[in-house]
Amino acid sequence: MDKESAKLEKVSHYSNSRTTSMETKPEFTNNKDKLDFKTDADGYFKGSYILNHQTQTDDKLVFYILVENIDSPVSFSVNGEESEYHIIHVPKLGEVTFDFELSKLPIGKHIIHLINEPCFEYVEQVQECNPSIKYIYSRIHFSLEVTNGKMPLEHKKYEIMHDQRESDFQNRISLKLFEDKKLSIVAEQIKDGSYYLAINNDKDYEIKGQLCIMSDYRLESAQKLIVPLKTKVIVPVKFHRDSLKKSIRFIFLMIPTKIDAEAGIPIRNVFMSERLLVQDEVLKK
Repeated sequence: MDKESAKLEKVSHYSNSRTTSMETKPEFTNNKDKLDFKTDADGYFKGSYILNHQTQTDDKLVFYILVENIDSPVSFSVNGEESEYHIIHVPKLGEVTFDFELSKLPIGKHIIHLINEPCFEYVEQVQECNPSIKYIYSRIHFSLEVTNGKMPLEHKKYEIMHDQRESDFQNRISLKLFEDKKLSIVAEQIKDGSYYLAINNDKDYEIKGQLCIMSDYRLESAQKLIVPLKTKVIVPVKFHRDSLKKSIRFIFLMIPTKIDAEAGIPIRNVFMSERLLVQDEVLKK
């Protein structure tokens, strides 16, 4: 081996690839290209959820559903078992397909968000080998026409928060929780008491949407907000020990008000905070 060859070092690169998709039968489809689906005559929507992972380790995911304008938890069935969320194990270099069924929604059109994220207990176990895993989540959204179900929704109005500040363009995290109103102390764990959530909109157009507080993977509460362009709004949040589970996450189901009318599909985005664990001392009380 010559001297130049001796200087060469082996460099290995590993990348994780995760893909998520949904399939459904023709009887549940209005127009697949426009993300437009429908229930059957009995108000049921059925689909298959496919997870394909080419990763270095196995994944343990949580699958749940949020419905725009519905501020209560949504139960649904996976392989015949009904719950507000389901734990899914996905092997490395593997694919998992499971059937889900959604029903009992109000009559009318809804935007459905299918969301999966790493189970936080699993994240704690694998964080050393993959510190970025807690930020990984996947979402599929589509329009669903419910022809037989509950009474139509009485839509709540979007509200503009009065506590507004100039947008922080240096802070790309759109949702962040603080312990004080000055936003000087970032919350690292949750205990019962008052907090302040900052929603940062650095866009040149206003956004509106539904702010969801998730206790573990269950929708705890929701409110509809408008965030003006290039503005940060401060939302006061109060937690009560009796309602706290093991973790909290904030999700903002965002509707851009600057939408291309020719798009023909429901344009949505999601802002998601970090998942914050509840202090052990609070859980023990």
